[in-house]
Amino acid sequence: MTQKFPENWTKTIDNLFDEEEQGLRENISDDELEWAKNYELSLLPKAMRFPRKGDVYECLEERDIEYLTIWENDEIDGGDTQLQKGDRLLIGEAPEEQQPLGVYLEAFDYDGLEKRMIPAKERKDPTYGGFFFFIDSLDLYQNFKLINR
Repeated sequence: MTQKFPENWTKTIDNLFDEEEQGLRENISDDELEWAKNYELSLLPKAMRFPRKGDVYECLEERDIEYLTIWENDEIDGGDTQLQKGDRLLIGEAPEEQQPLGVYLEAFDYDGLEKRMIPAKERKDPTYGGFFFFIDSLDLYQNFKLINR
């Protein structure tokens, strides 16, 4: 990958948003976001395969994870849960970029994981529209096994 950020640039996207939250900056320019993204991509293992539509990943060990829920009017919420060793996740939609820093995934056994992870009160709410995950590509590479492509 050709370096597409200033030579001394070492900020990640999280760094930029942390600075904004701490009042150290008023805004983040599009250039800075692009530099941060490209900087993060430069830190990834060269041999890493980026996630693609249709990929199925298997969790290698029990782990804490955040889930996201969608509600009426496209509101997004979420919570914390655990994936078990062997749980499988699917990339149902193509990532917007060829080299995404992170991707949206759905449960391969959607009904089973939904019952295990999403509280019944939420599942039964008429405005509940389902759940999904967002996982960093590096996290997938390091902590999940690609079992189907």
